[in-house]
Amino acid sequence: AAIVNRGPVTIRDGGFAACVAPEVVNDGVVIATLGKVELASGDEFTVDPAGDGLIRFSTARGVDRGGDGPRVRQDGTVEGGYVALTAQDMGRLVQNAVSTGGVTRATGFARGADGSISLTAPGAGVAVAAGAELDADNSVAIEAAEVSIADAQVDAGDEGSVTVAATGSIALTDSAVRAASVTLAADTDETDGGDVIV
Repeated sequence: AAIVNRGPVTIRDGGFAACVAPEVVNDGVVIATLGKVELASGDEFTVDPAGDGLIRFSTARGVDRGGDGPRVRQDGTVEGGYVALTAQDMGRLVQNAVSTGGVTRATGFARGADGSISLTAPGAGVAVAAGAELDADNSVAIEAAEVSIADAQVDAGDEGSVTVAATGSIALTDSAVRAASVTLAADTDETDGGDVIV
């Protein structure tokens, strides 16, 4: 089962858009001014629209349907006050479980929105591909087993932060990163930790 968006989706200001399925693809435009947008791959989850509006997966691992293609692919445009691209733990390293080559923006921090972008793939890979833009008023956070950022733009403004954390390796090549603070942390259970390639 999959959710594929190729058209425009506009949510009322401050609203919430959630696309959750084993595979989620956005090739269109999703706008939620001052609101929250989450594209997530998983099997068992809960949504709390009356609370923080975020999706939470069960502690059980997702169903592994095989293959190494993206579980969440964002090659279109997503804009909100908070934007998250999330893949549930599959129990094995799925290359590029979360992949983006599009434009992802989180704005409105000055007007009370979170202004943050989150890309998360526990035990798997996150790929920020050529031509991708991650543009946030407040922060950009990427957490996965392996992270690749190539020929992309990551911008958290002059006062924001960019944090990339991996349990394996981080590869940052030919990309522009702007923020007040930038943290790259590759750490495994091994004594020598992970690899950071810049």
